[in-house]
Amino acid sequence: MGRPPAYMPFVKAAQYLSNVRADQDFKSELYNVVANFFQVDVVAVAAKNPDGKVTFHDCRQDNGRGADILLEPAVEKNVLDVMDTGLFKQEKLTGPPDITLFFIPVEVAKKTTTVLIIGHYNMDPPEIKSHLNEYLAVARLAGSVQSRIICERENIERKSNEKFRLLFHRSCDPILLLDEAGCIIECNEASLQALGAKSKELVYRKLLSSFAPKYQPDGQVSSVKETQLLSEVIETGDVQFEWLVRRPDGTEVIVDAKLSTVLMDGAKVQLVHWRDITERKLFEEKLKYLNAELENKMHELQDVNAALEEEISERQAMQEALGQLNVQLDNRVQERTRELQDINAMLEEEIMERQAAQEALGKMNTNLENKVKERTRELQNINAMLEEEIMERQAAQEALVRSRDSLITRETQLRHYAAELVNTNKELRDFANIVAHDFRTPMVNLKGFSQELDHSLADLKQILKDQVLHFPEKFRRQVNELLDRDVPEALTYIHSSVDRLDRMVAALLRLARLGRREMIYHEVDIGKLINTVLQSFYHQIEKKNIHIEIGPMPQIETDHLAIEQIMANLLDNAIKYLASDRRGEISVACTDNGSEYMFSVKDNGRGIAAADREKIFEIFRRSGTQDLPGEGMGLAYVRTLIRHLGGRLWCESELGIGTKMNFTVPKSPFVPLPGFSSQ
Repeated sequence: MGRPPAYMPFVKAAQYLSNVRADQDFKSELYNVVANFFQVDVVAVAAKNPDGKVTFHDCRQDNGRGADILLEPAVEKNVLDVMDTGLFKQEKLTGPPDITLFFIPVEVAKKTTTVLIIGHYNMDPPEIKSHLNEYLAVARLAGSVQSRIICERENIERKSNEKFRLLFHRSCDPILLLDEAGCIIECNEASLQALGAKSKELVYRKLLSSFAPKYQPDGQVSSVKETQLLSEVIETGDVQFEWLVRRPDGTEVIVDAKLSTVLMDGAKVQLVHWRDITERKLFEEKLKYLNAELENKMHELQDVNAALEEEISERQAMQEALGQLNVQLDNRVQERTRELQDINAMLEEEIMERQAAQEALGKMNTNLENKVKERTRELQNINAMLEEEIMERQAAQEALVRSRDSLITRETQLRHYAAELVNTNKELRDFANIVAHDFRTPMVNLKGFSQELDHSLADLKQILKDQVLHFPEKFRRQVNELLDRDVPEALTYIHSSVDRLDRMVAALLRLARLGRREMIYHEVDIGKLINTVLQSFYHQIEKKNIHIEIGPMPQIETDHLAIEQIMANLLDNAIKYLASDRRGEISVACTDNGSEYMFSVKDNGRGIAAADREKIFEIFRRSGTQDLPGEGMGLAYVRTLIRHLGGRLWCESELGIGTKMNFTVPKSPFVPLPGFSSQ
């Protein structure tokens, strides 16, 4: 076919070089042009290092002498001569085989920065001349392209620096720039306000530890910690830390700071960016204190409830004993009354006989007197017995009076305890409302600031999008990991934690409001109610292929909403905590215990450890692996509802076998004693 026209390789080379972008390696692209569009045996791109040595960035040697050509002393000497003079040179190296090398300068701004080396084996002089013009034209075109690329890179860097400075000075967050020694070389207005400085002159050339107490909260000396942070950022590129700032007026604030290495005007500086987290730290301390207070209140409430239940049991026992004593006393009085009536009848009969004997048998006076004396002794004995019975009855009456006085005293004490319990419940509800109010304001701030961080992260990504390409590979990878993984992951954790705290506050308020709801009693068909509740779990039951068995259920007079919420919570827990290695089975049963019904919800799920069986009824407490959503309020809420109905709730469970939740509901509507509440 023969060699293509001379202008064809140059046209293709010109088209290729005109499309080279500022972010591409110019020397590699120049090598690609010559290697791909021209028929050459040797091609290389040479440049001079800062130490004056020649470096070949890309090279190819085909056939003949191979890589030995570039190691010839004449090659490096010609490259240095061309860079110094800016003039083209040609050198023929004897073989075998012979090779002709062209050293073509690539000028940028009238300065030779790169030398294009092209070689041909056994080439005739006429052929050398025909190729030389093409190579010189390519070199001139390459110089123009490199000049354009340098201008574009300078414009990009200038715009990036301008954008950074605009963001730096307009930022509402404090930002400082430090030199390699850690001295402040630039700061924005927000940092002056944060440091309590009136002008930049009071900040310049000072260390960050100059605006800190001697010791940081972690116990480290501020100056030592500062030195460690500067060393760490040099190794890693950025470091996150907390820092205690002390202003000239003595006030102190805690900040969450980030120290990063950035490129400014071709030089590396350290950028410090921070946020004031003093309020967050105070909020965390207050949250710990409030949690401790809440725990103490709950323990106090449990103690009061236990004492109240004990007093009620004692009172019931005393009432039963008093009733039995009254029955016994009434029986004995009736028995003695009958005996007295019999004795009176006997006396009347004896008197009549005596009168008859006196009228009819005067002669029997002596015998009659003896008989009267005998009867008199009997009467004296009977009178003594009567007096003893009367004294016993008086003693019993006095004991009854004392028992009644003791009961009145106990009832007064119980009413006092009831009043204290009502006040305690009111304080707990008020405390829950205060906690919810105090929590919600910081939560709103946390949500707002986390969203602001999302926006700032997006802006920072956009700002660093082009600039990060010029960073070293390791640093660029670290920046990308921070922007694309670490920071978004941390923000996700913040969002989920705030949402969980919001749900916990709502659950606490719901439990506190429960004490103010009045029970409304009417006839409820429990079987129909359970079927209605199960309809809401239809999808889960079908998906998990759960077998559910419902035994005979009564109709009872109770609060419909309360019993519905109790059944829904217990069935939800039974479905939620079924074991994954076997088919789920749930049964609901009812037993008539005379004055009350006992209901049970039994499953063959995970089961509950013995140590956790009482803890599950406490607020914010859950058992086992926390792999399912929830705040630990369900069973505490159920227990409160059952107490409002006058019943009891307890758990039977074996780990790995299943759980049976039992509760009772009185057959008659529960009416608390006067002065008492089901709370």
